Amino acid sequence: GGGGGWREAYAAELGFGDVAAGDPPPPPPLADGLAPADPAWHLLRLVFAPTAPLPPLPARPPLPPRGVGSGGSGVSLPDYSLAWHLRLVVGELLQLRTPTADDGVHRAYLAQLETCGRWHELAAAATALPATPLEEATALQQALERLPPPDEPTQEVLRVLDLAPLDDPAPLTPDAEALGSRWLAGHPHDPHRLLALLHAASAQRAHAQHRPSGVVRHFLTAATAATAAAAVAASPPLPSLAEEWRLAHSALTRQLAPTALLGCRLRGVLRSLPEDHVRALRALKRHLPPQGPAGREWSSGGRILLEYCAVVANFYAFTTAAAAGELAPRTPDSVRQSAEQLLEALRGEAAAQRRSLERDEALHGAWSEEAAAWHACRRSMEENLGVVRDKLDFYAGYVAEADPAMVTD
Repeated sequence: GGGGGWREAYAAELGFGDVAAGDPPPPPPLADGLAPADPAWHLLRLVFAPTAPLPPLPARPPLPPRGVGSGGSGVSLPDYSLAWHLRLVVGELLQLRTPTADDGVHRAYLAQLETCGRWHELAAAATALPATPLEEATALQQALERLPPPDEPTQEVLRVLDLAPLDDPAPLTPDAEALGSRWLAGHPHDPHRLLALLHAASAQRAHAQHRPSGVVRHFLTAATAATAAAAVAASPPLPSLAEEWRLAHSALTRQLAPTALLGCRLRGVLRSLPEDHVRALRALKRHLPPQGPAGREWSSGGRILLEYCAVVANFYAFTTAAAAGELAPRTPDSVRQSAEQLLEALRGEAAAQRRSLERDEALHGAWSEEAAAWHACRRSMEENLGVVRDKLDFYAGYVAEADPAMVTD
């Protein structure tokens, strides 16, 4: 049963055993061209037509949406689960070609699980094929990026979570932690790899949700886990986190840092970044990818912000100590030199950004939000560095008038 009499039709085709020498033909599909919902049919098809892809089960009648009567409508999709499991389990017994991630049935089954929101099953199926550890990790990361955990918090809860310091470890949902426990049961000596993949996928998810704090926190947690995994001698390699690094760097330097620096416009106040932003920048520097465009992006973003914060911190340290009479007269020279060097770097960055902004205007008729925020942030840093330079010049002149012998040529 389970297929509209396909057994009788197949038996008639075979002539009740009067088949010529050689393998019998595979069972034909039903009259409508679909495969019957009968494992025996699929098994015979797999045995006698190993080069033909296994077709999916026919689509089930759609169930009406919850709370809707029998007149409701829904979407009905083919079911590839039987074909996928037969190919994976029985195919090895029949010594068929080892399936790959490019097989049509495998891709269709992953798409089916993703459409149905079966998160744990998707993670299991993505890593079920024979693969190297790196290929397995890459397939799992791609699957996790496409489908969020079923217990993902609401946008309101996520906004509250994003208020935490940027260098605090990002949390995982209970479903994600349960997946980690399952992974650990099969990989007892490798507890960090899946953690890195989960947080890398969460960083991509946060980017799609326009949550810059979530991008930074999840990337830093992923990078920490990846570093811990690399320290384990028997741990296989992980996929590169270069793309996630670039997302985190852009989120911090083009969104979060400008908001923090431009949040205070009081006259005479040299605004610096919050401590957690500075620690996050230092962490991004530690995890800077060795190859690719990340180095250039760091030079025109994170490095400038770190050096700016250092100049402001040193300036305030100098003025505080000078008021107490604790510094030698030439101490401000190094602070002023650092401010001048950074001003030159910002002017070079301004020229490069001007060309980028002109392209934005030509293509889109306006600047992008990130480009406009960084432009305003850079102008604010230039103004503040000019204030630092002028105040240090004033101090040097004051010292020279008070005691010319203390100022050397």
